[in-house]
Amino acid sequence: MTGNAASNPDSAMLDLVFPLHGHALEPDPALALQQAVLQACPLLQNDACSGIHPLRLVPSGEQALLSQRSRLLLRVRRAQLPQLLALSNQTLVLGPHQLLLGDGYARELLPHTTLYAHSVASPAGADELGFMDWVAQQLQALQVQAHVVCGKQHMRLGPDGPLHAFSLMLHGLGSAQALRVLEQGLGPLRLLGCGLFVAHKSAAAVSDW
Repeated sequence: MTGNAASNPDSAMLDLVFPLHGHALEPDPALALQQAVLQACPLLQNDACSGIHPLRLVPSGEQALLSQRSRLLLRVRRAQLPQLLALSNQTLVLGPHQLLLGDGYARELLPHTTLYAHSVASPAGADELGFMDWVAQQLQALQVQAHVVCGKQHMRLGPDGPLHAFSLMLHGLGSAQALRVLEQGLGPLRLLGCGLFVAHKSAAAVSDW
């Protein structure tokens, strides 16, 4: 399998993409976004594999700006697609800010040899070695073998206060293993954008993570 592996339309999961129309949000809007999405679509509440990808925002002082390319991406079950498409053209309220969703469309998962997660919640706190031991256990449970590269530790705002997370890259994956990681993710808090992987072009240096 090459780094440009074909998508798998038989996957139980896919990404649902909505163009976004808005101006600015809080610097870490994940918690408010989770609450707004669940209010509009509560069926995601109890699904451990469903999640909300981190938004791509441009830092600007005490706010973060949306660009014209900003999108809301939901990782959801294929069977839920008709219900979730009803979010199209709805407005999400995130505190003092509003996001208008455009017409949603499905995007198949890409089981590349290299996958990347912007944030994986760490049960070991800021202890990188403890985090990596935990990651090894999670991958073993998924029957996944991969080269694991840990990126920078960063803080996220969770439902119970600040939490530690790390960016993470997996490479050297086979197709079936990559699809398993994409579908099941790693760790908790998927609706806060944690533990969700996307295809990555290569296992390049991670100094800028």
